[in-house]
Amino acid sequence: MRTPIYAIYEGFNWFVLRVQGAQEAKAALNIELCGAADLIPDYCLVRQLWIPHTTTIIKSKGASKLKKVVLLPGYIFVETILSRALHAFLKAPDIPYVFGWLRRGKGFPSLVSMSEIRRLACLEEPLPAEEHVVMFNIGDKVSFPSMGVVGYVVNLSYVEVTLEVDVFKRKVPFRVKRKYFSELVKL
Repeated sequence: MRTPIYAIYEGFNWFVLRVQGAQEAKAALNIELCGAADLIPDYCLVRQLWIPHTTTIIKSKGASKLKKVVLLPGYIFVETILSRALHAFLKAPDIPYVFGWLRRGKGFPSLVSMSEIRRLACLEEPLPAEEHVVMFNIGDKVSFPSMGVVGYVVNLSYVEVTLEVDVFKRKVPFRVKRKYFSELVKL
């Protein structure tokens, strides 16, 4: 006989688990293994675990390497129907590298809005297989019309172009991701 599930929130929602920094993948694996072994109550309600990351190119001694970089070290996003049993177990779990829910005060875990999830997903853009050719040189004056930004190119990579812009008479770096390269205009 199955026990009834007492949900705290209706439907699937996103929550955040605090984990040990630089150990997000191990923490997620431990959670999945404990869930598969039926050690976590109501783990069947967890739809997915997500560690937002991006890929960067690291150049060393003339060679280029791709490296995954976690966008928010120390956090794992969990999409689940949060039951009381699941909440109670992961509040202070006995799982290596996992510290518990991110929450405000002593109440239930904080909900993460879909707009915040979409914003993180936009940052998590994979690199293309081929290298993207950038049509600028360091020192070129460039405009980004959709954002109303004009600045000088100070750094170039396959992933982003960094512009130096003036904000209140101070030089501030402004990064333009690869997907917006086509919008940049050389002045």
